[in-house]
Amino acid sequence: MSQSLSNPEIERLVLKEAAIYEPVASHQIIHAINDYRNHLDFDDDGNLIKSSAKKMVSALVENEPNLFKKPELLEEKAEFIGKSPKGIEPSLIISKEEKAKNAALALMGVKK
Repeated sequence: MSQSLSNPEIERLVLKEAAIYEPVASHQIIHAINDYRNHLDFDDDGNLIKSSAKKMVSALVENEPNLFKKPELLEEKAEFIGKSPKGIEPSLIISKEEKAKNAALALMGVKK
């Protein structure tokens, strides 16, 4: 099966998907593409199935979190799947870091 997308096109799609996790260095992500290429899916004509770039980036973030500034977003993204719980505004959702900070302040007796 021949791939109709050139490497720069695949790199662009993967970097676009990886951007939300803030890669430490984009060249490291590009080098990792070959190691995670098995996560990319192609149709019968050899065209990249664009949603597979998300699958590849998810695997990369999960297995190599050191390549990203915000790998914890993968867990938060999976937890909320892009939607806020019914009746709660997205701005009211408290991150894990915020919860930990609030708990620490409560232990010290500091009121927010």
